Amino acid sequence: MLSASRFVSGVAVDVNKVIGDDLDENFVNAIRVIQNTVRIYGARSCSLDTSNFKYITQQDVVNTVVSEAYASLEDLVFSPIDGRNELFAAISSRLVAILATMRDTGALYPAFDANGIQLDPGFTVKCDKTINPATQLAEGLIKATVGLRVSSIGDKIEIDIVKSNLTTSVV
Repeated sequence: MLSASRFVSGVAVDVNKVIGDDLDENFVNAIRVIQNTVRIYGARSCSLDTSNFKYITQQDVVNTVVSEAYASLEDLVFSPIDGRNELFAAISSRLVAILATMRDTGALYPAFDANGIQLDPGFTVKCDKTINPATQLAEGLIKATVGLRVSSIGDKIEIDIVKSNLTTSVV
């Protein structure tokens, strides 16, 4: 669980479901005991950009990608921009390595279709001539574009329970 504590063993005041749901609706993160684990219930970020950064972990993941990308690419600054696209490939491969590691540790979420076939690995990387025109390269600027799927979190789980008698098939 993303919001489960590894070190906290309890809470001073137990927040029940009614109060916890009310706090969550109002973007307040309650610390609650859920199935014998202490969790930040809601795990909402303070960002006003809730479509991109609704949860604490989403902003942390984006910040980590940015920091690791800058560190990994620093030694490529001042490299020659070659006609064989080797610099573009080096940038792309380093970014993919960062993102694949994050995906493998559970920070990014691949997409699957209804048949369980993977649609994407949870990230995209693009660094090529389509986003780096010659005029931009002449100024010494290379751009790379990274896309991330940072959450598979659902806010609520709804369950429909249908009662059937012994002679009726279960729907």
